Amino acid sequence: MKPIADCRLPNAERTTPEFRRFAIVAAFSSFIFHPSSFLLAAPTLDQVFKSTNQQFEQPTDPRKLIALVCAVVGVVIVLVLLSYGRRREVRPKALNHPGKLVKEMQKQFHLRPAEVRQLKTLADTQQLASPLTLLLCPSVLVKAAKERPDKVDRRALASMIKRLG
Repeated sequence: MKPIADCRLPNAERTTPEFRRFAIVAAFSSFIFHPSSFLLAAPTLDQVFKSTNQQFEQPTDPRKLIALVCAVVGVVIVLVLLSYGRRREVRPKALNHPGKLVKEMQKQFHLRPAEVRQLKTLADTQQLASPLTLLLCPSVLVKAAKERPDKVDRRALASMIKRLG
């Protein structure tokens, strides 16, 4: 007697078109030519009319109708929301927030928190909108440092200027 492993088809034979056709036909024929399908009797017209008449004579259940209406309304609402989402214009987020810009410049120039505080203090004394103005225009930075020497931390300012210059 052969072992079970010897009875299997090699992979090369399983991939041939004939084998595939045979497998498909075998799979579907088991459903089409089922023995119980031959035993079913066709109903007569009287039996069909009686069954439909019985179905129409039964009282209707309003809960089923309400459930159907609710389902249809739900589908309509979902479709409206989806169409609204497609029509809405997609706008990119605004990236011009001054705080985010200062943080980005702090990372770019490797500024310490004390140096950023110093720039903010000097920008407030000069009534500037952003401390980045002091980085972009060194003459304003020098002017601010000369006008309010009590607000200037010379060490923080000197180390920042050395790194930037």
